[in-house]
Amino acid sequence: MLALHTVDEFRMFTIMGGSPTVETEEDLAALGRAFGLSAARLAEFRSAAPGAPVAEVYAMLGTDYLFAEYTSRLAEARGRAGAETYLARFAWQSPALGGVLGACHGTDLPFSWGDLTNGPAAQLVFGGTAPTIADEDLARRMLASWVAFAQGKNPGWPRPPSTRTPVMRWDIAEELIEESASPRRAAWSDVTFEARRR
Repeated sequence: MLALHTVDEFRMFTIMGGSPTVETEEDLAALGRAFGLSAARLAEFRSAAPGAPVAEVYAMLGTDYLFAEYTSRLAEARGRAGAETYLARFAWQSPALGGVLGACHGTDLPFSWGDLTNGPAAQLVFGGTAPTIADEDLARRMLASWVAFAQGKNPGWPRPPSTRTPVMRWDIAEELIEESASPRRAAWSDVTFEARRR
């Protein structure tokens, strides 16, 4: 299995609608409780981005609760069980809407498919700007990794072993990072995520 999430998954929903409004510290505290975080755990989470405004912390919480923790925990559990699993994150920042979307939900799709000009995803991600040569190079490298994986080969980075988790962070200059006990991840450590059904 190859699992990937974008680093700002939920930001699109906070900017373009489709999510509840969270504007105050009280709203944020209520959201934290709804997500299973105590006041102390929410404070620990916020320490990963000191001084971040409420809207940004909201987007970070939504990203982790709905996307990132599920993806990371699944990959780590499979790694501990000895299953071949690779974990990646997409961090390239969309220029659309003045750059406010960041690496939001769906920004990885044109790159994963190697097509930066056609289709609604490419139009949303680039917002009318033309892809750069660096963008096209990133798409080629990502697509080559996906194809290698589909052919039963290593996509270009190690799979999670039984302890630490190697993660490929895709950006204009990708890097292999090692998952650590960051305050952001540690804040979720005692939150149980139930299996989701469609």
